Amino acid sequence: MLSSVTIIAGIVAGNIIWAGFVQSYYPSRLLGRVSTSSQVFNYGAIPAGAITAGVLASHVGVRPTLWIMLGGLVVSSWVLLLSPLPRLRDLPARPAAGSPLCTATACM
Repeated sequence: MLSSVTIIAGIVAGNIIWAGFVQSYYPSRLLGRVSTSSQVFNYGAIPAGAITAGVLASHVGVRPTLWIMLGGLVVSSWVLLLSPLPRLRDLPARPAAGSPLCTATACM
């Protein structure tokens, strides 16, 4: 129970941080595109995972599939923890010069 609450709290905090960053970083004319692109990747992973789990469960069984998926979750967590991502503390303040987000007159 406590672990579920902790995970959900982390997801909520991450969503709030991500939304604030997106709204402050990208120009308002691109917010719809950025939001939609992010949702396509996030929600597109759900059916891909369901199909993968279904195919795997039909070939090796339900219980081994659950263990395989749990192993994948552990491996993906370690990949994130060992990457430079946890050491990043500051979000970029503005897009780099030459970025497609910069126009001829200003860099948002």
